[in-house]
Amino acid sequence: MNILHDFLTPEAEHRNKFWERQPTNDPQTINGFKGTFAFTDHLLIPQGITEFLLEHFHKQCFKAAGRAKKNHISAIELDEINELMNEIWEGPGSMTKISYLTNELRLARLTPKDDDDEDDEEE
Repeated sequence: MNILHDFLTPEAEHRNKFWERQPTNDPQTINGFKGTFAFTDHLLIPQGITEFLLEHFHKQCFKAAGRAKKNHISAIELDEINELMNEIWEGPGSMTKISYLTNELRLARLTPKDDDDEDDEEE
């Protein structure tokens, strides 16, 4: 394993455990939300969801060279964000699912591809 993976795995486990411990019976918190998403401003999207969206839409968020470092998520239309979130959201407790999805996407994006596989294909 590489150093990046050694950092990402414990960080991902920590994030999952955090959301697993959060209450699901308070509708005033994101983990207790049981409605339909209708974000009207990128800056109002909760941090845990923004992290997921930045991984899900990574190429779209970061493709423009010279783009400002803040608020990359604004590159994605709110309608597209709302549609995606409403597709995957299963009601209270769904932040655990979002956390796992974020981790999967991040690990897949940042884990180096195994060069040995390419060598095997050439033979």
